[in-house]
Amino acid sequence: MNVYNLAANRIYYAIYYIVSALALKNDFFDIKHNQLLGWFNRNFVKTNIVSKDLGKFIIMHLIRDRRVIIKIWLPLIKSISRLNSMK
Repeated sequence: MNVYNLAANRIYYAIYYIVSALALKNDFFDIKHNQLLGWFNRNFVKTNIVSKDLGKFIIMHLIRDRRVIIKIWLPLIKSISRLNSMK
């Protein structure tokens, strides 16, 4: 696994664990993937606790597989990598 795939993988799981932590904090313990997404949408997006744009972003990243996340995040990851190498 190259460094960019690894970074995209970390982003995916970071988002998943953040939403999982919200679920556990709010006594939602059935954390199957689709149920977690539905719960997050009902309790945070539809109630405007989280903006619709941020909700779409989070849900989009959790629904799509990591190959798609790599395509979405790869340009950003490469840019950060180039900036860090200039230091």
